Amino acid sequence: MGQGGTMAIEDAVFLAALMPLGTQPGEIVSRLPLLQKYRGERINRIQDYSRRNGKDLSDPHNPRPTTIQCKNPGSLWHMQ
Repeated sequence: MGQGGTMAIEDAVFLAALMPLGTQPGEIVSRLPLLQKYRGERINRIQDYSRRNGKDLSDPHNPRPTTIQCKNPGSLWHMQ
């Protein structure tokens, strides 16, 4: 999928917003669940697409995602 670098940058920006300068060490653990809550869906989706794209093209039980299947109008990210 070629999304590793992009996702690392997105995670860095999210973590910077989640824990701005001055965040106390004791606050970090309580904020980390927000990473999973707000980033987990995208992370899981990319992992799923990557697994599906690695499947045999001729296997009807593991179809590769199409552009139509990948678009999510409610998301900030659209696979095209």
